[in-house]
Amino acid sequence: MRLLAQSTDRPLEPYPDVLPPLEYPEHFEVRKVSTNGGIRWHSRWINISSAPGNEFIGLEPIGPALWQVYFGPTTLRWFDEEVFVIFNAHGNTGRNPICQRSGALFRCMATSAVHLHYRTSKRG
Repeated sequence: MRLLAQSTDRPLEPYPDVLPPLEYPEHFEVRKVSTNGGIRWHSRWINISSAPGNEFIGLEPIGPALWQVYFGPTTLRWFDEEVFVIFNAHGNTGRNPICQRSGALFRCMATSAVHLHYRTSKRG
C-alpha cells in the first residue's frame, strides 16, 4: 500500500508561517475577537467563541436586528441584536438564560432560514 505522500512526484509544500488576513465584504461589520472569546457590540459584551481569539470576524446583516457571524468563509453562529442572544445552527443558545424565560421572543436558526417562535407559558 502506498501512502499519499508517496503517491505524488512533487514535494509537499510547507505551511506558511503567517496566514493572510481574513477579508470580508464591505457590508459586513468587522470586529476583533478578544482572547477570551467576546466582542463589544454597542458598548455591550457578547461572547462569540474562544476559537477565533485575536482574529477578526464578520457580521452580515440578514434581517432586522439579525446578523450571521462568520470567521472567514465559515458561519459560526447567528446573533439577534433585539434580545442580545447568540444562536447556533440548531437554534441553541447555550447557557444564555434569556431564551429560557416563558413568553420570550426568540429566533431559531435552521440552516440559513430564520423562523420566529413565541414561547408561551401554560399557567393554569
